[in-house]
Amino acid sequence: MRKIFSHLSIPVILLGVLLLSAAGCGSKPAQIDRAVIAMEINHDNSPVREAQPNLLLTTPAIYLCAEVANAKEDTTIDVEWRYLTADRVLATEAFRGGRTDDRPQEFVTGVGPATSWIYSHITLTGLSWPVGSYEVTVKLDGREVSRVDFNVVGSQQFDELSKKALVESFYLGSKLNDQSQIAIPGSQFPRSQGEIYAVALLKGAPAATKVRAVWRYLEGGVTINDFLTTFSGSGYLPFDISLSRFGKLWPDRLWPVGTYSVSLYVDNILVTTKNFTVS
Repeated sequence: MRKIFSHLSIPVILLGVLLLSAAGCGSKPAQIDRAVIAMEINHDNSPVREAQPNLLLTTPAIYLCAEVANAKEDTTIDVEWRYLTADRVLATEAFRGGRTDDRPQEFVTGVGPATSWIYSHITLTGLSWPVGSYEVTVKLDGREVSRVDFNVVGSQQFDELSKKALVESFYLGSKLNDQSQIAIPGSQFPRSQGEIYAVALLKGAPAATKVRAVWRYLEGGVTINDFLTTFSGSGYLPFDISLSRFGKLWPDRLWPVGTYSVSLYVDNILVTTKNFTVS
């Protein structure tokens, strides 16, 4: 009797573990992990890249991509596009799972990946989208789980906002480290300060993006330095003014007491200005 039990116990235990494991996986609730706006999608419905919150009014198509996890056969997803400025529903779309060639935008259910992407989109039918605020609402099994906002803007405003979006941060300080980052931050400096640094952190700048830093002594109305360079990609871009070079602007060769500014331009569009003082 003891020998028979020993033969049966291993497969029975393994079967029990597998059943419990399968039950545990199946019990995970369906959820939306992410929902983003995009202008282009991959073959699996994921976004090629997330769009900026401000889209040009002539954008051909606008996508809502949502990552669905643990979808069941009875999972339902509903998407609503609304033009908030005029309080008008633009489109609705219902997703019920089971991706096919005829319905490539659907999520995957049953045997397959634990997560899959859906996409819903609106396409431009006229000359341009109405300028203003938009909202996309995602409901999972009848319950709202995500709301994504974006704006449609004119070409001039789009250009300005796009340039500003390239600059994540702008720092001031008196010393740099080996990675061109501010090592000693500050906005107050002594008259004898040898170097004053400004560092821009850029992200995703197109090739040959023009970046310009203009340093001014505000109380004297003096432009100390106007420096233009080009930059591409992501990283830290430092600018500086040195007392050894620019101290000659003043009789005692020291920074005058007062307020100064450094303004950052990207492709001739003013992005930000930082003030600092010398005392």
